[in-house]
Amino acid sequence: MNRPVALIGMPGCGKTSAGRAAAGLAGLPFVDVDERIEALYGPIPALFAEGGEPHFRACERRALEAVLAEGPAIIATGGGIVTEAASMALLKARALVVYIDRPMERILGDVDMASRPLLAGGAEALRALYTAREPLYRRYADHTIPNDGSIEEVSSRIAALIREENA
Repeated sequence: MNRPVALIGMPGCGKTSAGRAAAGLAGLPFVDVDERIEALYGPIPALFAEGGEPHFRACERRALEAVLAEGPAIIATGGGIVTEAASMALLKARALVVYIDRPMERILGDVDMASRPLLAGGAEALRALYTAREPLYRRYADHTIPNDGSIEEVSSRIAALIREENA
């Protein structure tokens, strides 16, 4: 793969789990942007407390720039990256953008909302984010991969997409 593969989608859709597994299948490094943000700038809840969502998004964009400069990898982005036009412009210019589409019912069944600042309102907050973001995921995606089964199925689909892109 000559360029990174950036996974976008709702919190709890499988970007990190499937991305990590797909990276192993494809022989590529895996990078989680949220982990990189925390390594560079500190805990995400503290970034929100310090300067709200705008401060967090600025940190996210700087971390994304660093990750993209490292070369081909599978990158798990944060669920809200699609709300930041500058970050999405970077991804569209330098990566293959893949939307991991997981049914809302499955996300509600297993996402830890307490650890995610934007989901403090529980199921209603998640539904509101889904309604706002789902059209953005579809608009920005170069490819959509459904996550309606196991992580192994999703990671295999991502790896197959990479093979197709490289053919």
